[in-house]
Amino acid sequence: MIAKGRTEIRAEIDFVFEAYKSLICRTEKSYQDDIDEIKNTIKSIEKDSSIEFEEKDSILNPYYEILEDTYQQVQKSQIVLFCGVFSFWEKSLYGLCKYYKISILKKDGEINYVPKVEDYLNKLLNETQKAEIPKLLLTGLDELRNYFTHGTLPPKRKDIIKHIAECENISVIGIEGDYYLESFGGLLKSLDLIYNTLSSIELNK
Repeated sequence: MIAKGRTEIRAEIDFVFEAYKSLICRTEKSYQDDIDEIKNTIKSIEKDSSIEFEEKDSILNPYYEILEDTYQQVQKSQIVLFCGVFSFWEKSLYGLCKYYKISILKKDGEINYVPKVEDYLNKLLNETQKAEIPKLLLTGLDELRNYFTHGTLPPKRKDIIKHIAECENISVIGIEGDYYLESFGGLLKSLDLIYNTLSSIELNK
């Protein structure tokens, strides 16, 4: 088999992957620096023997509030980045279909039907190849994105999210109706999984 050169669609996938990877890492570091600074300030105040015990509480409370607010900002940022990573997966599949001139028909003649990840994969892969795609990429990320953007949790979506919570590629924690991402590390693992899968699909076209 003769190796093919780097295609335009592969170059685009590589560029977006590197951009998201850099953005996730920089966002994580920025928040961690802020959190470390706040915690160090709190420790410094707690150890300051010149401040009366009762006075420390009034001084520390604003810092505890800032710390809690920062943790909430972290969760929101992770969700925004997750939705971007999913968009990278979905749009890259569309881009592969477009680049290789693979048409995606409207489902059952529906005029307003919007193709989903599985629709693209059905066109790009045969049944054997599709069977090797992790369930996380088939429906998991899509359902988690829908939960984060719409806030709805029908039975099917709830079951899928519970399965995701046990997946090593992305950590989802929380109780029913209040799920969130555990870490930026899970985002990077999902991004890597998406990129490696896209690379494999493009290589075999």
